[in-house]
Amino acid sequence: MALLTLLFRRLNIPLAPHKTVGPTTCLEYLGIELDTLAMEARLPENKLNRMLSLVASFLARKSCTKRELLSLLGHLNFACRVVTPGRTFISRLIEISKGVKSLNYHVTLSQESKQDLLMWHQLLSNWNGVSMFLEAETTLASDMQLFTDASGIGHGGYFRGHWFNERWQHGLTLDSDPALSIAFQELYPIVVASVLWDTTFSRSGSTRRQIPVPDSLQSNVQLNQALVTFQR
Repeated sequence: MALLTLLFRRLNIPLAPHKTVGPTTCLEYLGIELDTLAMEARLPENKLNRMLSLVASFLARKSCTKRELLSLLGHLNFACRVVTPGRTFISRLIEISKGVKSLNYHVTLSQESKQDLLMWHQLLSNWNGVSMFLEAETTLASDMQLFTDASGIGHGGYFRGHWFNERWQHGLTLDSDPALSIAFQELYPIVVASVLWDTTFSRSGSTRRQIPVPDSLQSNVQLNQALVTFQR
């Protein structure tokens, strides 16, 4: 760094001292923290705490102005750089922002939009820093041995020899409609499997259960074909 600084001075290239950091393995660049040891990109702690507080404040409200909602969307769009699954839970908020013209008009925060915000709170709490520098090739579900599905009642999945299932929690269901949105139903068990895997099966005293294949499913043709794939 000393040599580089000397070279810049000789070339009359100005440096901003408050932005000059290094050498280091963890650097904040354009608001994103890059860690070359963990090989991950994440939100800095101060930005993460600010976004969590902002999302929590919207969850406690029934309405907000369009200006406030657009400000929230700006923060969430920024977080999507490193919280990749979050983009799925932002479109509904964009749609309700189109319901009024003036920035000072109020927008009602529906139960559906609050579900998306609740999902964002979960993602910010658990997925910050797991947005790895993405590989060029897509990893198949069969290679990860991860298969999930969901319905209006609950969700479940299979991961490397283990089964898990769970009914929807009360806070994740719609009071007026027991069926969750398709995107939420299908993505939530993947988030559960990814975020909670360590506490689900790897730690003693886990509150979740390892579930053997039920007798009623042992004759399921598709299930048995999947199990054959897992054993290869």
